[in-house]
Amino acid sequence: MQHKLAELIDVEKTQEILVRFLGAVGIPAAIIDLDGKVLVATRWQRICTDFHRVNPATCKRCIESDTILANDLRQGKSFSLYRCLTGLTNAASPIVIGGGHLANAFIGQFLSEKPDMDFFSRQADEFGFDKSAYFQALSEVPILAPDVLPSILSLLTSFAEMIANLGLKQLRQLEIEKELQRARDKLQIQNEELSASEEELRAQNVELLLSREQIETLSRFPDENPSPVWRITADGRLLYSNEAARRLMPRREGWREGGNVPPFWRRVAAEAFAGGTSNTLDARMDKKVFSLAVVPVLDKDYVNIYATDITERKQMEDELLRAKQEWERTFDSVPDLIAILDPQHRIIRANRQMARRIGLEPERCVGLVCHECVHNLPAAPEICPHQRTVRDGREHIAEVYEERLGGHFLVSTTPLRDEHGAITGTVHVARDITERKQMEEELRKSRDELEARVQERTADLAEAVARLERINQELQEFAFAASHDLQEPLRKIQSFCDLIVRSNLDKLDEKGKDYLTRMQEAAKRMRQLLKDLLNYSRVGSQPLPFQQADMKAIITEAAEVFEHRIARTGGKIIISEMPVIEADSSQMTRLFQNLISNAVKYANPQGLLIRIYSDREDSFCRIYVEDNGIGFDEKYLDRIFSPFQRLHGRTEFSGTGMGLAICRKIVERHSGSITAKSSPGKGSTFIVTLPVRQKKGAVRGSRQS
Repeated sequence: MQHKLAELIDVEKTQEILVRFLGAVGIPAAIIDLDGKVLVATRWQRICTDFHRVNPATCKRCIESDTILANDLRQGKSFSLYRCLTGLTNAASPIVIGGGHLANAFIGQFLSEKPDMDFFSRQADEFGFDKSAYFQALSEVPILAPDVLPSILSLLTSFAEMIANLGLKQLRQLEIEKELQRARDKLQIQNEELSASEEELRAQNVELLLSREQIETLSRFPDENPSPVWRITADGRLLYSNEAARRLMPRREGWREGGNVPPFWRRVAAEAFAGGTSNTLDARMDKKVFSLAVVPVLDKDYVNIYATDITERKQMEDELLRAKQEWERTFDSVPDLIAILDPQHRIIRANRQMARRIGLEPERCVGLVCHECVHNLPAAPEICPHQRTVRDGREHIAEVYEERLGGHFLVSTTPLRDEHGAITGTVHVARDITERKQMEEELRKSRDELEARVQERTADLAEAVARLERINQELQEFAFAASHDLQEPLRKIQSFCDLIVRSNLDKLDEKGKDYLTRMQEAAKRMRQLLKDLLNYSRVGSQPLPFQQADMKAIITEAAEVFEHRIARTGGKIIISEMPVIEADSSQMTRLFQNLISNAVKYANPQGLLIRIYSDREDSFCRIYVEDNGIGFDEKYLDRIFSPFQRLHGRTEFSGTGMGLAICRKIVERHSGSITAKSSPGKGSTFIVTLPVRQKKGAVRGSRQS
């Protein structure tokens, strides 16, 4: 008959023992049958109940861990260990009774090594956990070496199997008692038949080999009795043995009725007569263990010996002893300080770690008052978690610093109750968190020191930025003033040169005319250079406010300046759809005039083709100005955007080297960037990246007079 585990165990008693298991080793545990029903379970770690099992994403990971463990056990594994995606470790083992897999024992939510704080920090950020509370819950999770796990789970599994086996034995015992009752009823009928036949035998006067005493013996102890029964005289002769006894004791010398029994049995009978009272003893026979009830009948000089097979009970007792010893080893091997306290704060039991911190052997701790021997106080402090648990019957946790125990401790107390629910004490577990506290203090100091350094560095940077802004402002003002003020003497030089050409050119020889032509060209270049320098300085000093700007209209307007020049060379410019962005329209026009001018200047002699198109990514747009011109080597990429930088001589291409520098300054003022891709002879593509919307409070420059 296949039984369910719930029919074989005392659920309430097992639940109480699991709670003590949690209090002793700090690891949640559960027993779940194959239908998924939780028969008994302790509370989970707070990091799971308050965080992992609450968040839908992390809860899904927890369920995945439970499923993997259960599936492993269905495949016949005796032990399964799995590290959940949330970073904690769970384990499980099957509970097998009478060859049948009835349930699984689970332990979980522990660590097999020190936690990876970076991993849990990232996990807190990813799922929005409060880091302080999350790390506090993480600190409560026990750390167990992998080689300890099988023994702990084996203890839990063995205990559950032991309880179930006891239940199974009880069911079998009930079945045996029913069989015995049927046998008694049958014996009663046989006794009545024997009583009736006794009168008939006496009337017939048949000589019987058995005495009346033997008849009475047979009537009292018929062969149908399933348990062995012997009747032995005071001098050691066997008067009677039933069928069960004869099967147990082969017929040999000493076990024939009327014969002398072996020395052991003579001694048993003699001691019973000497004592004059009934007694019991255990004896091994035929690889089994029996409990012998020896009942002397003093007035008739014999003893009745009733044997009960207690082999299974002895095996269970041995299993209980082994489980107790394993429990003792586990209790003493746990690194936490564990004590079981009564409601008066007296220590009922302490593990070896607790006793070592107090400075005594475990057995000498029994009876000591906790707040006296640990805290050296006449009464328990108000924050004492044991006192609070005794008061309200709930679990309590507190951080305590105790110099006598050597540091900081995380103390938890779990109530112990009797069968009526009354609190009989608590399991008091203290975990040494001194190292963690020291790390927290070091972290706090490092954080404070870093914050101080950051503030100091921020102040230095702010001062440096302010100084650079002043210098930049002064340079802009200087460039503006210099380019503006130098225009006047340059105009005079140009005017005098023109006057000489108009009035005195015929008086100059060829050499003088050459000098005059060079002077005019130099003045012209100087004038263009000053104009470009003035434009460069005005980018940041005379800006217009950012407004909605239709980039296609702006680029089209910029291209119209070169329309006739492009048409004369048979070239073409193609402008695709463009975005509308926040920008200074006048500076955008100048930006693309410079880029188109650059493409026209360095055009391919075979024909000019300029393509201007765009794309968008998130809050930024990119505008591409692509040509089929002479191109350049990208190793000069940074150089071409610097002021006065040219890759070609003035005799090859005209210009001052300021066009692309002005482009970069305009783009940077708009919080964007500009770059280019090119190779010699294969054209160039200039890429302008600009925000679609300008940030509030963006630096837009200041107007200068």
